[in-house]
Amino acid sequence: RGSSPGHLWRFCRWWWGTGVHGRMSTTTGTSTTLPGFGCDTDEDCSFVACTGDRGLDGASCKDHVCTCAARARFFIGIGMYIAALLGIAVYSRIKTQRSLLPQADRLREHFLASSSFGTVVVTLSLFSTAFSGYTVVGVPEEASRVGFPAMRWLTIGVFVNIGALAVYPRLRQIGLARRYSSPTDLIGDRFNSNSLRLFTSLSLVIPLFIYTTVQFVALADVIEGLSLGRIHRRTAASLLCAIIIVCEAMGGQRSVTITDTVQSIIMLAAFFVMPFVLVFYYGPLSEIVEEGCPRSADGGRTGCAAYARPWVTMQPTVLTQCDLAHRTTDQSCFSSRYANGTLPAFEPPIDPDTEPEFRHVTLSMLMFNLNGMAFGLNSHLVQKVFAAKSDRVLKHSLMLLTGAALVTNLPSLYYGFVRVAAMPDAQGSAFAVVTGKMIDIGGFAEIVAVVAACSALAAIMSTADSSIIGANNLLTVEWVKNFLWRGASPQQLAYVSKGVTVCFAVAALLFSFNVDKIPFGALFNLQNSFVWQPAPTYLAALYTDRFAAHPLLYGQIAGLVVCIGIAARAGGEFVVPSGLIGVAVNAAVLCGAQWGLTATGSALGSDDARRTDRLDSGVTAQFGSTRLTAEYVDRHVMKGTHEPLKSRKNQALVLLAMGLIVLGHPWYEQPYTQQAVSSGLTAWALGYFILYLAGVGLVTYVYSTWVCGEDDGKGGAGERASRAPSRRASGGGDPVGQNGDASPLVSDVDEEEDP
Repeated sequence: RGSSPGHLWRFCRWWWGTGVHGRMSTTTGTSTTLPGFGCDTDEDCSFVACTGDRGLDGASCKDHVCTCAARARFFIGIGMYIAALLGIAVYSRIKTQRSLLPQADRLREHFLASSSFGTVVVTLSLFSTAFSGYTVVGVPEEASRVGFPAMRWLTIGVFVNIGALAVYPRLRQIGLARRYSSPTDLIGDRFNSNSLRLFTSLSLVIPLFIYTTVQFVALADVIEGLSLGRIHRRTAASLLCAIIIVCEAMGGQRSVTITDTVQSIIMLAAFFVMPFVLVFYYGPLSEIVEEGCPRSADGGRTGCAAYARPWVTMQPTVLTQCDLAHRTTDQSCFSSRYANGTLPAFEPPIDPDTEPEFRHVTLSMLMFNLNGMAFGLNSHLVQKVFAAKSDRVLKHSLMLLTGAALVTNLPSLYYGFVRVAAMPDAQGSAFAVVTGKMIDIGGFAEIVAVVAACSALAAIMSTADSSIIGANNLLTVEWVKNFLWRGASPQQLAYVSKGVTVCFAVAALLFSFNVDKIPFGALFNLQNSFVWQPAPTYLAALYTDRFAAHPLLYGQIAGLVVCIGIAARAGGEFVVPSGLIGVAVNAAVLCGAQWGLTATGSALGSDDARRTDRLDSGVTAQFGSTRLTAEYVDRHVMKGTHEPLKSRKNQALVLLAMGLIVLGHPWYEQPYTQQAVSSGLTAWALGYFILYLAGVGLVTYVYSTWVCGEDDGKGGAGERASRAPSRRASGGGDPVGQNGDASPLVSDVDEEEDP
């Protein structure tokens, strides 16, 4: 209050002084243990109050022990962070309004930011978008429950980058050459089918909806936990949802990308510094895992993760499932091994034999990794690919991100083990519990913890706003601009875009209120399961002319139905993700339908022969004078570019990277046999980590062999294609034939090429 120097000085003394002796007061009855702090309670904990002049708040009581803690700095830090985000949104709004782009290009600018960002910005934007609420809330929580099998969140990064290798080099070049403004423009340009294009866009909106929902759940967990319940989880999620809507509506992709960059810097600072602070107070992993560890305290009750979670130092289940009727004799049951071994200091809080996440753990780890290979097709990530200034920028960004899980998921795993070892009985998510404890310690630990809290919000909000603008792009461009309202002006589409943002974000927010008890790993599997269904369509569009639009559509529909059916029936207990089963059905229906339509001479078996279900000529004209084909992409768009996976050597290296990680999974011993522990890692976890590092190195090398075209950053060979005559208004002109028959366009482009 007030603005005099005296007020400011007293505020600064309060800010730093309250952390000198610690900021947590624990008392029994009314006698405080720290000077200046007070905590009053009665015998049955029915009344709890904090007293004193040190800014204390957040009282709690358990077993006649009263606890008071301060969260004022946390609220101040979060307020400053939100103010910075809103400032960036205003700056992006002003910059967009001053842009000299014609009105017709403003929509593309809103979603793709004119493909103008360099390596640092693209890397940081991808970083903050890819590492989300799953990382800051899901990974620590899973590590605190199941132990080292949570390392699957490390290895999945290798599989995600392998999937991106197959798609991004081609998709980006084609998108720039044909001036795409939506990730599914490729489908319309390639197959000239309204139904396939619209269904594919819906298939991509579903996983974005799940992704956004997860961010709101994570956001609520963090805010409610760190505010000691003073801010209700729904209030927190609703408030930050409104902030995300404002930022996206005001600045579009430019605002999202710049805020992602700022948020990445905050995240990196927290991920680098926080582990050192935790090591100082609780010890490294080597001191907090196995029974009898150096940090053992309270007569053996706390300090070592193996006391609270005995299975942490044991072999997980492999392919077997515990026979609950014979748990005392079934060697795949935890209770059988546990009863005959060394009993820990106190009983574990959960019975792993009855929990789905402890069944088939090794197989589930493998399926989780394989299911993640399609993650790169999420449209909010594809937008980042288009936003890169050049192929080289994208190449360097992806190389840096291949091992980024070491910076993010590794500290998150450590968070989970600290929570189990030092705070086994604490209530709340692992991240909120550990970070809150650091805030209560005060001093430098509190400052770092507040930055870590901001980094958690940064990870969550950056992913949420990117997911929302990704879904907005698909719905506004594909459904409104190209289908429902073809004559809409750029200004009208801008208003529609803002309405779509609000509707999508609010729907995800409301849905998050009902799924906050589902494990994050199950939600991540479900999200990737839906992303898998458009994957065959994208691969066909990029690499082959053998498949037509309608067989691809039938395959997608079949795969999506199977995926939804299995997910609804089995929930999180089905060991093979529904998406992998769905994409197998998808591929089978696709091949069968293509063979059947071709054999019967149906026009639906060829995109050249089909005269129905075609895009409006005004839509197709924006791409070029002819329908795109895979042969044309090979001969012209990708000319001068060496794609990493075109080399047999690189294909072998990618398979080797995957094989090493698969072999590193804990296949080789009986469930719940005791493991040797070295440097805080069980024998299988240490081997798994070493093979993961080898996989990161191999995939990074494969990315380094990506040779960009001479005209990289200027549109490449594809830019010459985009200068070809406009597509005829009659409905698409003479397309390049599926069997390789060249249209006049191809000859025209050949004549224009330099010697």
